[in-house]
Amino acid sequence: MSGGTRSLGGSRLGALGRRSFVVGASATLLSACSFIPREPFTAREQAIAEIPGIPNARVWVDGSEAEFRDFLRGTPVASPTGPAESYDILALSGGAYDGAFGAGVIGGWTATGTRPKFTFVTGVSAGALIAPLAFLGPDYDAQMREAFSVDAAQVLGDLGGIFSLLGTVELRHGMLVDLVDKFVDERLMASVAAEHARGRRLLILTTNLDAQRGVVWDMGAIAAGGPQYRQLFRDVLVASASIPGLFGPTYIEVRANGHFFREMHVDGGATSQVFVLPDVAFVRGRRVADPKNRPRIWIVMNNHITPQFEVVEAGLLPTVARSFSTLIKNDAKSVLLATLNYVGSDRFNLTPIDTGFDDWLAANPSIQPGFNSPYMAALYRYGYDKALSGHLWSKQVPLGNAAPRPFQEVAGR
Repeated sequence: MSGGTRSLGGSRLGALGRRSFVVGASATLLSACSFIPREPFTAREQAIAEIPGIPNARVWVDGSEAEFRDFLRGTPVASPTGPAESYDILALSGGAYDGAFGAGVIGGWTATGTRPKFTFVTGVSAGALIAPLAFLGPDYDAQMREAFSVDAAQVLGDLGGIFSLLGTVELRHGMLVDLVDKFVDERLMASVAAEHARGRRLLILTTNLDAQRGVVWDMGAIAAGGPQYRQLFRDVLVASASIPGLFGPTYIEVRANGHFFREMHVDGGATSQVFVLPDVAFVRGRRVADPKNRPRIWIVMNNHITPQFEVVEAGLLPTVARSFSTLIKNDAKSVLLATLNYVGSDRFNLTPIDTGFDDWLAANPSIQPGFNSPYMAALYRYGYDKALSGHLWSKQVPLGNAAPRPFQEVAGR
């Protein structure tokens, strides 16, 4: 925005970064005198560790092509001749409370009658909480709307507020578990397992802090194990959405050579803000030429992509927070550009939050960003109306000089 008003988009992202950094720093200081014992295990054990009873539950995001083909067996991608026809991938990014945007996009997309049935749905952080509901189709749209416009605000409260410093990261982690528990039930598990049996895949990204590697989880394989794996299913979603410093880590039990131990998992966004393709696909460095072997990729970014101007306050915390948010944004842009290069612009579809919504927020100062119902309901409606507008998808990754589209024009207001 021009004049003496700060860009709301910039200040919004900066505020989230500052709050996360302050909470994280406070949590570190408060826990400095405590010690949580963990059972020892070796790097070799970590490398071969499996989920007991579900050996193909996961794969490293930087795993080999052979490992990914084994991981995706039973899908069109793993066929020796490749998929018989084009298929669709939906990738949902991180974004904390801005995940309401993605939920709105999915709901509005359904209303247009053009939403595909995706072969793959991937989720990271906030996107991980949307992913199971988006994977199961329009019958779950109402539950998705409820989760991201009401439930998240009621269960989590405004974690950006000063009172969030009064609770421990373990307490906030329990709040997140309560939120996920509200929709991960046996019906959802059975539905995910049924779609998995049909060759579709629901994939969630977490970050294994012990290994410093991203982990891709096959949620359908976990669901197919039956109700006894409901806690694991829930814990993977919780881990992927656990912003370091705001939420405590999630410990997941694994086994290697008969030795049981617990891995520490946190936000998938610590590895990548959005998961579309494994690292090995980008290592190839070439575009897939055969259109029958190229997926159509739909990426919902629950965040901005273009730079957001803000005069940064002097001081250590604002500088670090602004640097951190800049790093995240540019890392996400690198993944998007690599994906565009891999599949080509004719198969690439991207929608982020744009500055039009920030202008709308500036005109409605009573609505403040955070885990609160007014903000999340407004952002949900923005994503919904953007889908209805006919201007939802871009074939390119926007650069810093991309012209914003007014929220009123997108929403028809």
